[in-house]
Amino acid sequence: MAEVDLGIFIRAATTAELAAAIGARPEAVAAALERWNAACRNGADEDYGRPKASMMALENPPFYVARVHPLVSNTQGGLVHDSLHRVLGVDGAPIQRLFAAGEITSVFGHLYLSGGNLAECFVGGQIAGRAAASINPWL
Repeated sequence: MAEVDLGIFIRAATTAELAAAIGARPEAVAAALERWNAACRNGADEDYGRPKASMMALENPPFYVARVHPLVSNTQGGLVHDSLHRVLGVDGAPIQRLFAAGEITSVFGHLYLSGGNLAECFVGGQIAGRAAASINPWL
């Protein structure tokens, strides 16, 4: 309850209070909760395909709600590469015919710039693709 006391979570005794807390129409919140609870009873989430084991009905007040913000979890670093996106071995030499692009070869390494990795996929992919295409084929 510390999170409620801190205002992180808001407690609502009814669906109408819940609707007011999130700025929604009470009838829309009640309908959404009923649809969810029916899906839980049926053991199938037809809207989003959520696994049955992760579904729990929300039938008994109080209800709790919190403001959330979009967030991307992300890893940085990974494969070390040169300017042609050739993957480098532990000895620092390029591994023959092994190229990489995208987030796994991020130029930012220790940072994450939200939305920046998509551009890295295109740019790094083009560099790696050109470098790979310049190699004499095996056949």
